Amino acid sequence: MTLKQMEEMDDENKWSELKGRLVDRTANINILGGLAVAASATFLVAQAPTDFADWNYQFPYAFVGIANASALLSVLSGLGLLIILNIMDLHSFQEMRERWLSYTFLFILLMMPLFFLVSASVAATIGWIWAIWFGDKLWMKIMACLVCAMCIFTALVLVGVLLRVAKALVAAGASSQEFKV
Repeated sequence: MTLKQMEEMDDENKWSELKGRLVDRTANINILGGLAVAASATFLVAQAPTDFADWNYQFPYAFVGIANASALLSVLSGLGLLIILNIMDLHSFQEMRERWLSYTFLFILLMMPLFFLVSASVAATIGWIWAIWFGDKLWMKIMACLVCAMCIFTALVLVGVLLRVAKALVAAGASSQEFKV
């Protein structure tokens, strides 16, 4: 569903369907975030799991800690989003979209759980790569470089697709809606 379709929504059934989809998406992100919190917290207090990664430096642990904090923020923002979605009805949504600041905050809140989960993934990856680099095993360094190349390629593909979708939405007039200040 595009922003334009959301803005033109006037049927309570359509609103309930959209709200259900958003709640399901947020619940799935919260499950992943909860698993990431548990895994990173366990990792921070356990012995180093391998001999090919040297965890005797603060830098890798700092990034695993950042991953833990980001995953926790993902869960908390997702919980806040679930609470807001459960109390929001079509009328309150229509009132919010009339004010650009409220509508912007709602959009930001919709994106926060996913943003923090992605941040947790990136931080954990950086921590692992640095621990592998400190481990000084050539074959693991090669594997880490290959994984980094795949991550960069995937990120470029995702950004390219998102830009293409955004361009299509702009061309369709989804962003031409004027908001009251």
